[in-house]
Amino acid sequence: KPIFITFYVTNPTTLQNSPDMFIKPSDPIFGGVLDLVKGNPGTFFGIAGFYQPMKVVRFELTNKRIAQSTPVASRVNTLTVTLESTLALTAADSSVITISNLMGAVVASQSMALSGDAKAKFCAPGGAA
Repeated sequence: KPIFITFYVTNPTTLQNSPDMFIKPSDPIFGGVLDLVKGNPGTFFGIAGFYQPMKVVRFELTNKRIAQSTPVASRVNTLTVTLESTLALTAADSSVITISNLMGAVVASQSMALSGDAKAKFCAPGGAA
């Protein structure tokens, strides 16, 4: 019958792949040090091997750019934000990006509709699409 043991650790601050892990029973009948078999590696947030024990990844926005369509006063100005992440973010994961400090911008509300090919990857605060 299986024995399940659960314990908590804090991941290191440095990136690492899942290391080989071993168990050493005290009874010599087991034959000394034994390899622990890792379960299904799985893919989550676009990371292969996400579920491998002690695999450590870092979330970073690797590309963070904003541009505008015009600097001319009183004209409608389209702001384009480009973001790239080390993790695959989706609306299903309740990914929310807040852009602040748009000094002098006149908007109808605090939430604005997104446009562009990636708009379906985001949701409003609280998870609503």
